[in-house]
Amino acid sequence: MSEILHIKNFGPIKDVKLEIKKFNVIIGENATGKSTIAKLLSFCRYFTNIQGGYYDEKTQENKNHGLEEIEEKLRKWGLFEYIRKDSFVSYECKDYKYTFDNRIWESGGFSAIDNKYYDEKVYHLTSSINPITNEFRNLLDEYYLLENGGKLSNEFFENFVADVLENPFFIYTERGLQSIFSLGKDFTSNLSDPLFRYFVDMDKISRSFKGVTAITPLKIEYKNIDGKSEIRKMGENDFTNLHNAASGYKSLIPIVLVIEYYNKIRKKKKTFIIEEPELNLFPKVQRELMNYLIAETTNKDNQVLLTTHSPYTLTSLNNLMYAFEIGKKNYEEVNKIIESKCWVSPDNVSAYMLLPDGTCEAIMDREENLIRAEKIDNISGFLNEQFDALLNIELIEK
Repeated sequence: MSEILHIKNFGPIKDVKLEIKKFNVIIGENATGKSTIAKLLSFCRYFTNIQGGYYDEKTQENKNHGLEEIEEKLRKWGLFEYIRKDSFVSYECKDYKYTFDNRIWESGGFSAIDNKYYDEKVYHLTSSINPITNEFRNLLDEYYLLENGGKLSNEFFENFVADVLENPFFIYTERGLQSIFSLGKDFTSNLSDPLFRYFVDMDKISRSFKGVTAITPLKIEYKNIDGKSEIRKMGENDFTNLHNAASGYKSLIPIVLVIEYYNKIRKKKKTFIIEEPELNLFPKVQRELMNYLIAETTNKDNQVLLTTHSPYTLTSLNNLMYAFEIGKKNYEEVNKIIESKCWVSPDNVSAYMLLPDGTCEAIMDREENLIRAEKIDNISGFLNEQFDALLNIELIEK
């Protein structure tokens, strides 16, 4: 079954429907909703967010926890402010379908003052969860059984929930994250729950690497001793404090550490949601990052959703898809140019452009099995037009 996220009238988004594959790229101008989509996908994949609104067919009981609980959850994710009167969000995967929307509830009454009947439309935020697999239905039943008996514990989430579905790891690379490796509760107590959890998880992950770890896209090595993060260039002896490193290092290192942690320490499949990883990165490093992401996520049965502004990121992804296609008949020659571990099947890739009117456009050419070149060239094309206009002025003067 396809994994589908459908969003209508939510913040800057008017109507966007995305098919989520193993590797997903979303591009668009500022304030078109890239971050909103990333957060909503995460929100709809957390069991603690979606378990309300379950109708038990056996007992014919509606287990919706109510308006206040949905609002509270959306506020924690920084999403509630985007709700409109006609907002609608639907997420469907192989295990369940979850929706929440702002529905109209008709109400009215007779006014004795002016002898008229008034209709009133009241909006209520409502959610529903519909199990698709028996495994997920049993999980919901077990959750409510434990909750009603006052026996719900962390063990249930760590063992039972984790066996059925996994929470995505949302990587907030746009924040710089200068001090993510040694944060305390006092410092972050005023942050939203998801962001605070991110800082706590990153601190735990960074401390999990006892030896030297290669940060391949940057060609550096990383180590953490008692919460202190240090780096050095490959082939050198001396480490320096990460705090003094370039901002691009501080943005990219957390991405690699998270992926290495789930691949090599936890040895667990994961969905990684990464916001604008190209920030502060030279184009060559952006290419190396894309090679790394494909090799260490998509080709190891993980999933990625990437938001980006960068044409270099899209071009790099195109090269990896093209290598996959050409490599079917010319493996040795193509492997010399791009290692086969970095190739990716176009069938596993989705790419969308968010438009200023609040809709989206699929930018994968399924016949060519590439992202459409004109979408990549929009930025450089505009710059070239400016250059040509200036050149024409110079030629006229001569």
